[in-house]
Amino acid sequence: MTPFNVVFHIDELEKWPRVMVNVNNLIKGLDEPYDIRIVANGAAVKGYLAAEYASAFVDLTALGVTLNICQNSMNGFEMSPSMLPSCITIVPAAVITLARLQHQGFAYIKP
Repeated sequence: MTPFNVVFHIDELEKWPRVMVNVNNLIKGLDEPYDIRIVANGAAVKGYLAAEYASAFVDLTALGVTLNICQNSMNGFEMSPSMLPSCITIVPAAVITLARLQHQGFAYIKP
C-alpha cells in the first residue's frame, strides 16, 4: 500500500503546539501507512531547543514522524548541530526540501 505522504511546514515558534496536535490527530485518523515530515524554518527552529517540547519530539519520532530543521535558519539564529536533540535531521534549506517533497506528491500543510 502506498503511504499517505504529508509535510507540515512551521515557521512561527508559537505554532508548535498546534502543529503537534495536528500531526497526532492525523496519525490517529489514518488506517494506512504514512510518511509524515515536519519541516521547521524561521523562528520555529528555536522550538527544537525548547525543553517543554522535548518529550513530544521523541514521541513523534517514535511514531515514525521525521523532524527536519533548516540549516539556513539555524545559521541565522546562531544554532549549532550540537544544540539539537538527536531526533532532529538538518536539511540545507527548508524551501528546497518543501518544494521537493511537494514535487514528490506530499500534501503540504501549514497550520
